Amino acid sequence: MIYPIYLYGEDVLRKKAEEIKDFNDSNLHVLIDDMFETMNISDGVGLAAPQIGISKQIITIQLPIPSYGVKKYVFINPKILKEFGQYVTIEEGCLSLPDIHGNVKRRDAIELEWYGKSGKFYRQFYSGILSRILQHEIDHLNGILMIDKFESEDKLLNFMKLEKIKDKKVETKYPVK
Repeated sequence: MIYPIYLYGEDVLRKKAEEIKDFNDSNLHVLIDDMFETMNISDGVGLAAPQIGISKQIITIQLPIPSYGVKKYVFINPKILKEFGQYVTIEEGCLSLPDIHGNVKRRDAIELEWYGKSGKFYRQFYSGILSRILQHEIDHLNGILMIDKFESEDKLLNFMKLEKIKDKKVETKYPVK
């Protein structure tokens, strides 16, 4: 099932998402599959459950890897234990903020703990693009949007676009709520 993407202005995007407690729930596995399907039609690389109106701590990521294909990741109840490395500023975009782009400063590496979809516990270090995507999506689980981290100039440049998104006067190639 393809879910509509919730846009800037929807309350669910500003709430802390609830932790998953039941990993044997068949609905959880269906939801994760649906999140990947929703990402596929939207050309996203990462999706947090609040972006489809579900206030649960689930993140799906899919990255094209040369000579491998598309690598899929699922992170449930992820927590960043430590951020380290250099601060790197890169322009980011977001499915919940169509046509909005701005520079966001994030650390280059993180130590993360999370659960897989079967309930297995993991702890690992990530750096580079996967670290950045994880930080962006974990922000969603905490009610934080990338615009909250924009520099002043980017906030000003995108102000009118944000108002259009809030008023649902924006066109996307994917369904929105």
